[in-house]
Amino acid sequence: MTDIAEQKKLLRKEALRRRRSLTAAERQEKSRLIAEKLLTDDRIRSARTVLGFFSMKDEVEMEDILHHLLAMGKKVALPLVTGPGIMEAVELKSFADLVPGDFNIPTVREDAREIIAPHELDCIIVPAVAFSDEGYRLGMGGGFYDRYLVRAEKTARLAVVFDCQIFPEEGFPREEYDQQVDSVFTECNTLEIK
Repeated sequence: MTDIAEQKKLLRKEALRRRRSLTAAERQEKSRLIAEKLLTDDRIRSARTVLGFFSMKDEVEMEDILHHLLAMGKKVALPLVTGPGIMEAVELKSFADLVPGDFNIPTVREDAREIIAPHELDCIIVPAVAFSDEGYRLGMGGGFYDRYLVRAEKTARLAVVFDCQIFPEEGFPREEYDQQVDSVFTECNTLEIK
């Protein structure tokens, strides 16, 4: 294992510990504050097509955000794993179209899937285990988002994490393929990067 891989492993462990230390009530309130900021952001308000995601149990709660985006008349997409380290955006027309997907995270059922090309997206809401205060992300290690963000290079990248998941850039382990976001929304701040 390389030094950077080892550093990422240690940072991932610490960030997950911090995130998992939040109570359900804290997570719910912090998620509500993040949602308020995100949903009033001009990039979201003007977007026609948004790639969101369904959260894992200790991430920022995304289900209400997805409902709001649909209610705002946005075309909403979810990630769909199509191969090792590869994902696509698939349109979510209705919550009735959802089935359990990889890692038991909801996805659109196979017969209702319509792929949305990366260049058709106006915004991508990006999850992560941790972010540097310069907007570089650390994910779970599969590389799905790093690869996808390269394909959607002109799309606004808006991240949502809890404040405890932000780390100083100095000492933040990253490699040349690690992608940066435009903004990071937490319950306390909005970090504008680019």
